Amino acid sequence: MDALPIELLEMVASGLDDIDIFHLRLVNRRLQRHLLPYFSRRYFRTRYHMLSRHSLENLQQVTSHPAFGRSLRQLIITPHHLSVHHRLSSQILEETQINEEGYKKFWAEQNYLKSSGFYVASLAIALSQARNCKTIGIEDNWDHHPWGLGVLKEHIGVDPASTFESDESLEFLAQIIHVVFSAVIASRTALQGFHFNVGLSSIPPNPSMLRIPTSVVDNTAFPSMLRTLGLLLALPDTDATTWAIDLGRFIMNFDQLYNLELMFYARLEPQYLKGLHEIIHLEKLRVLTISSVEGGEEELAQILTSHKATLKKVYLDTINLSSLESWKWLLEKIRDQLSLEYLELSDCLVDDTYTVNLRGQPAVRDKPIIVVHEGEGEMDYLIKDLIMQSL
Repeated sequence: MDALPIELLEMVASGLDDIDIFHLRLVNRRLQRHLLPYFSRRYFRTRYHMLSRHSLENLQQVTSHPAFGRSLRQLIITPHHLSVHHRLSSQILEETQINEEGYKKFWAEQNYLKSSGFYVASLAIALSQARNCKTIGIEDNWDHHPWGLGVLKEHIGVDPASTFESDESLEFLAQIIHVVFSAVIASRTALQGFHFNVGLSSIPPNPSMLRIPTSVVDNTAFPSMLRTLGLLLALPDTDATTWAIDLGRFIMNFDQLYNLELMFYARLEPQYLKGLHEIIHLEKLRVLTISSVEGGEEELAQILTSHKATLKKVYLDTINLSSLESWKWLLEKIRDQLSLEYLELSDCLVDDTYTVNLRGQPAVRDKPIIVVHEGEGEMDYLIKDLIMQSL
């Protein structure tokens, strides 16, 4: 097999599961060398880590490797952490066997590493070695456990917390955001993408968590030229003005955005969109995604038309308007004031009772999607043939 061209070797490897890949690399040094680029792409293009000594030290080892470090394109920091609330809750659950001594030891270490600047310094070293890493996310993804999670669980007896049910946990989440942007500045990483997508296992945090200290934002190395920003946020627990200011200010830290994705855990009421519209002005925005909004065709139109000079692609997902006429009014505004190349309506509703669809297009039960490509004629067709279908 080691006489095969590299392209064929990679085709064979792409059909193997993880354990077989590792065995194949051990056949001989030539195979290991020839499969190194594929191996690096497969296992080191995206890395999942957490704020712990073990996890960040491993990340530094990965990024210092000549092949693995070059392959890293996206780094995900998960919100796993230890807290007093989590420890006490774990004690109550009969099915868990928490190691009290181990938990207290690593909780104390977590607090020390946070206050000492270890997290920022370690992440900055890793990023300075991974010059191709241009995207960072803060994300809890059940399909991908961060490096070091299993080791920590062995010492404390339970899975670390990844939800935000106490002030201590919320403070740690805010600390992650601060650590990420401080490390980006220290390493002078030319960050192009950032996404904040936590709360998949609980209610996501509010925009107040996104406040970045002025000293960080004012630094000349702050990534104000960010191109892509994705946010998943909870429903507001404050007034519309405060919520919009917190979110708007965070977005406007990156006023050169090309792609903005706003997702909400449950449907957002229109007055919050109105407040946001008055704050964000992105002169280079070309792609906008808005997901989960209750009513507010006028507010949606305001956000879209205020970026009509540059906006080319719009994705509207899980938007519920009061009537079919409301949808047609919104689409007329889009047709008359924007020059879109692409419009997508995904799982959009009328009065929570009907899906919107095109006449003659089969209903898709799980997630009806309507796609319109460039052209005023297609928009006319969409408006004319838009119908309601029962859920």
